[in-house]
Amino acid sequence: LDAAAKVFPKKGFEGTQMSDVADAVGLSVGAVYRYFVDKRELFLEMVETELAVARADVVAQLAPERFIGSSPDDAIVDVLDVLFDRVKKDAALTRVYLAMSFSDPDVARIRKA
Repeated sequence: LDAAAKVFPKKGFEGTQMSDVADAVGLSVGAVYRYFVDKRELFLEMVETELAVARADVVAQLAPERFIGSSPDDAIVDVLDVLFDRVKKDAALTRVYLAMSFSDPDVARIRKA
């Protein structure tokens, strides 16, 4: 999944082959297919994993203690800074994920959730 999170942003969903992911992780293509039926299943699992990490990171950064003594305006700026920093951190992966969410119903469901 870590290798997929590095390959998909570079090549996009359509441009990525299972062999690209296998090469990135140092496995044979057959070994990758042992764990994932196809590229789409790998992508879906990778997206869900990456989003869970991103959510946990954002939640940790937006702990209530952070806002003690902040004005509402400052709190809004802090929240937006955290969210934009997270998107910038994985901008290429975010682009691939969002593009897929407009063409794949399962990715759209993940985005909606």
